[in-house]
Amino acid sequence: MKSLIYLVCFTVGLPEFLSQDIKACFESIYDGLDFPGDDFQQSVVGDEHICQSKCTEEPSCQFFTYVKKEFHNEEQRYICYLKNNMKGTPSRITILWGVMSGFSLRQCEFNATGCEQKLAVNMDFPGNDIKSVLAPDANYCQKLCTEHKSCQFFTYLTRDWKTDQRRFYCYLKKNKEGAPTTKAELQDVISGYSLRQCKTYSSCFTTIFAGLDFPGNDYRQYRVENEHICQRECTEEPDCQFYTFANGLYQNSEQRYICYLKKSYRGTPRNITILQNVVSGFPLRECGVNKSVSECRTDLSEDVDFPGNDITWVLAPDANFCQRICTYHPQCLFFTFVKKEWNIDQRRFYCYLKKTATGTVSRMTTLQNVVSGFSLKWCKDLINACYEHIFDGLDFAGDDFHQSVVEDEHICQSSCTEEPSCQFYTFVTKEFHSKDKRCVILSSKINNQNI
Repeated sequence: MKSLIYLVCFTVGLPEFLSQDIKACFESIYDGLDFPGDDFQQSVVGDEHICQSKCTEEPSCQFFTYVKKEFHNEEQRYICYLKNNMKGTPSRITILWGVMSGFSLRQCEFNATGCEQKLAVNMDFPGNDIKSVLAPDANYCQKLCTEHKSCQFFTYLTRDWKTDQRRFYCYLKKNKEGAPTTKAELQDVISGYSLRQCKTYSSCFTTIFAGLDFPGNDYRQYRVENEHICQRECTEEPDCQFYTFANGLYQNSEQRYICYLKKSYRGTPRNITILQNVVSGFPLRECGVNKSVSECRTDLSEDVDFPGNDITWVLAPDANFCQRICTYHPQCLFFTFVKKEWNIDQRRFYCYLKKTATGTVSRMTTLQNVVSGFSLKWCKDLINACYEHIFDGLDFAGDDFHQSVVEDEHICQSSCTEEPSCQFYTFVTKEFHSKDKRCVILSSKINNQNI
């Protein structure tokens, strides 16, 4: 309790220090503390460090609060709230389980090694090698250096290297000085530094490499539609470290559309070759996508919109059916459904199917009379094409190809089930102004055109 009192007193006194033009660097992230209010932007991110990075990169952000996966309200989990105010410090600080708060790192100066992100093209850092590994490009080589416990800088031999057989070699390096002792110009190599001192570094690596094969190290294979689904399969599999996908133009027709999941004792490919019509890459587990892509999320968020990232839209009678459409669509990862209570324009019953390259929702906003949620592709025990619900008071207008007089809606549903061409139906009840009870059988190549 004493440490908490100290923290509150210290942050309240912060404006006096800032007014004296002292650069105050606060790197700590405070678990269990909330900085309520002062929000100006929010987004869904993977962890508190990415949230702090967003705050650091956003010029207006002074402090932030991140909602962890343990938070009691599921709809707020993984949300990063960026904040600012006139004083530059939190208006209030409260104890709240399941959140973490902290400050921008823009005032933080790094050590003598510094944060050097720029890559030196056609420049070699000779000597000081501690290890060599294979990497598909210089950025991944830099990631390997950053995450190696000893690496300080590196040199990478690009795919254009022709002197010997060392294309794609990534040389991890270190010395007592923490910097290259010599630099030499050399064609088709790229050199750079560990990003360990860069406070905004993220281990997320989303690049997919067309025309590169990671041969060998296979432990499982699936037939899938495209490289993005293959990447998600790798993300979902705990053992998968990298993958290769053969597309529809691959020379061997029997191997087309096969996704090869791979692992090695090093965690990196043991071989990289140039090969047409294949695509290779790495899982997205470090990108914070496992809560929106590779982990089952059944929750529906009322009055929450996932704006942008639309693939297409279709009509659906309710949010559950919209979620089912998203689940069976080959690209859809999440969706927003416009409810029947919507009265701003004519978009009632619109179901917007959405995706992003990383699989994460890029933005969440509050919006009345919409519902948002996620594909159930990863909920293997819950996926069921059967949808028994009958919607009272909704008409699926148009697309009629057959009609008959029946007693009730259940017989009408049975007629639709038995008719191979029927995809949906509308039944006219006895309360309708027309006296006949009609069962109208409907069919559409895409979706019901009007609800």
